[in-house]
Amino acid sequence: MGNKFNFNNNSLNSNYNGVNFRGAINNGGNFKDVNITVNKRGINFRNDVSGDVNISGMIIITSADPAIRVGGDFNNNFYLENSEINVSNDYGIQFKGNAGSLTLYENEINTSSEAIRVEGDIYSGIDITKNCFSSNTLYTVDFKGNVWGNITFENNCLFNESGTNYLARSKYNTINANQNYWDGVNGAYNQNNFVDNYPWNYCKNKCGKIKPILDYHMDSCNWSGSVGEVIDYSGNNINATAKNGANTANEGELCRSGLFDGEDDYIEIPNNLVLSSAQQVTYMAWIKRNDVNNQSNSLENIFTNQRWDNALRVTTAGHWHGGNEVLFQLHINGNTESLYSNTKIDDTNWHFVAATYDGNKMRIYIDGILDATNNVSGNIDSGNDKNTIGSELGNGYFFNGYIDEFKMFDKALNQGMITQIYNNEKNGLNFDGSQRYNFTITPIEMEAGRVDIHNTFNDTSWTHVDFNKSFNTTPVIFSVATANGSDPASVRFKNITKDGFDIVITEPLNKDGKHVAQSVSYIAVNPGLHILDGHYIDVKTVSTKKYQVRPDDGNTGWSRITLDVPICNAAILANIQTLNNLIDSIPGNPLRPWTTAVLRKVDNFNIDVALEKSEVKVDSINNNETIAILATEGEVNGTFTDI
Repeated sequence: MGNKFNFNNNSLNSNYNGVNFRGAINNGGNFKDVNITVNKRGINFRNDVSGDVNISGMIIITSADPAIRVGGDFNNNFYLENSEINVSNDYGIQFKGNAGSLTLYENEINTSSEAIRVEGDIYSGIDITKNCFSSNTLYTVDFKGNVWGNITFENNCLFNESGTNYLARSKYNTINANQNYWDGVNGAYNQNNFVDNYPWNYCKNKCGKIKPILDYHMDSCNWSGSVGEVIDYSGNNINATAKNGANTANEGELCRSGLFDGEDDYIEIPNNLVLSSAQQVTYMAWIKRNDVNNQSNSLENIFTNQRWDNALRVTTAGHWHGGNEVLFQLHINGNTESLYSNTKIDDTNWHFVAATYDGNKMRIYIDGILDATNNVSGNIDSGNDKNTIGSELGNGYFFNGYIDEFKMFDKALNQGMITQIYNNEKNGLNFDGSQRYNFTITPIEMEAGRVDIHNTFNDTSWTHVDFNKSFNTTPVIFSVATANGSDPASVRFKNITKDGFDIVITEPLNKDGKHVAQSVSYIAVNPGLHILDGHYIDVKTVSTKKYQVRPDDGNTGWSRITLDVPICNAAILANIQTLNNLIDSIPGNPLRPWTTAVLRKVDNFNIDVALEKSEVKVDSINNNETIAILATEGEVNGTFTDI
């Protein structure tokens, strides 16, 4: 290949190799902001390579074979910067022959074998600085041949699941090694007298997955204004405080969100050294505006970082610059630098907004796509004022709408990373692709109906209900007796199958057990976590013989049910599904032992349930009964289609 190759801002998915160069490369080339996901090699140079190769801002994910492989000699300089490589079953980078020089700066390489492997000699030295290496083999970085020229190996973090980090097995000329961090399971990386004993957990390079320095999910059920109740999930514990009535809302891009009234609501974030020392930054959030027709010449702030002009904002419709734009501002080398988006956010839908600065360029991304850039270089000037979400320092420019999943990073994320975060969160995952809660959504099967239960004075048989459509799994049933009849009563079930169930009205001891006719409603639903019209419905069962009774007989207790997701303002149904302790037949006799289902909500995840004996102390409960609960969000409206 005679001409220099260039791959920029591309995304590639393949069941085989990603980019495959069959012939020799004569003039090098560049990869920038490219995302490759393949089953074999990510970038494969089958023959010799001449000319410099520069790779930056890449994400390469492979299941087998190296992410980057050079089959012949690499004659010039190889430069890899600000990239992420994940290989499940091979090397990260492999050079089969000799190499000119290697430079790796601020990369993350996660592999099952060596992160870097050079099988020949290296002629012009090595510079490996501020990288993260994770592997599961004897050598993390492996140079099998000779290295001619200086070796710089500084501020790297090495994690080796096999327990020992050996740097390499090459013949060093001159080594410059400072502040490298290792996991320290069974020893340091000490091959050829290379020892640099800093514990891995002090590594500053955010090894593992990309980690924000601020991360507010805004999933609490409510905020009351208590100090620190807006939880930071970054690990830095920079918990914030809701001001002037800022609260959470059920509507969020991912779970719940923060709701701001545009008048005086905001979140105040404590000052912290990590928020003022970053010279690269990424701000990002999901926003949903309430008013896109405000004709005032004004702003609505998403985030402000210690001074008025380190901020991410949107402009109002009447703003002088054009209106409804994203505005990213930084104070750099004493000057206020401003970047406006080309795309307008002029609707009331959810949008993902991100802004980055890498020391040389400001960028705005909207819905995962690069939208605007500004070439500017220098240091970010920090301030000593507040950090706020939803206002400018708490003094004005209040946001009117919803803000969700706000994050700040102390590095400039590249296009691939931004797109990956956008897609993850849009699909209900955390920014790094993990699940927020450990759950599986089960397709809902539900039938709601009404049944006439006959008068059991004259007919002591049960009433049978056939479902309109058979369930795929056996459902649970919920129903409540009406006030019809002068005696206390409760609904009980038996013979619950995929096709139907039996239902009866029962009475407690000291009553005759027979009851007047009732028309009751029922809901039959399959157990599991469901989503209906955007709302969670968690249906669970527990087998228990724990009971409550008054006065307390000293043997009472509760059984706990833990929901798959937190449910705020929960509306909860509970019914006993079995009759495993029944003494006399019903409905011709009173129900013995007399039990109903009782519950208490512990928190947004946990519900305690028990068998309620009321004030009927006689009759023991010796066998477990099955109690079913249905928990869903209260005080919400929605629609769905019955099929």
